[in-house]
Amino acid sequence: MGRMQAESMAEFDIPLETAIRWQLRNNHFPPVPSEMIPVSIKAVELAREGKHTEKITTPFEHRTYGWKVPAYVIVDAYHL
Repeated sequence: MGRMQAESMAEFDIPLETAIRWQLRNNHFPPVPSEMIPVSIKAVELAREGKHTEKITTPFEHRTYGWKVPAYVIVDAYHL
């Protein structure tokens, strides 16, 4: 997410789900499927707790990690 965009969303107290939905739908081409929104929210929450390597089950198979992907991979891939 762009820094200015992230700061604006934080300033106006935009819910995390709304901010992530915006990021995945508008800042990626092609847009990331909606099924990844709850996964992305979980990844951000785990990252905030310092649990970067905890794995999350995803609706799509990752080419390296399969169906269980570490939180940091999701955060990095979707620029969260």
